[in-house]
Amino acid sequence: MTDEGRAAVADADTSAPWEATGAPSGHGHAALPKAGIELAQAAAQVGRTGSPEQVKQAVSVLDDARRKLYSILAQD
Repeated sequence: MTDEGRAAVADADTSAPWEATGAPSGHGHAALPKAGIELAQAAAQVGRTGSPEQVKQAVSVLDDARRKLYSILAQD
């Protein structure tokens, strides 16, 4: 490796992607995927143990959340 290459590697961020601190990275944040996973887990729990009425309410909440997320993108 050249001296220039060694200098580039020394200045590079060598942390693993899964060790993200929650700081902005590119166009997203590390917290967003985690929040999505936790939301999916909660929805799955309602699907497994909820009554038909609770499942209906959960679907309504998820539909509303999806619309709100798209409205965030539409604000540009």
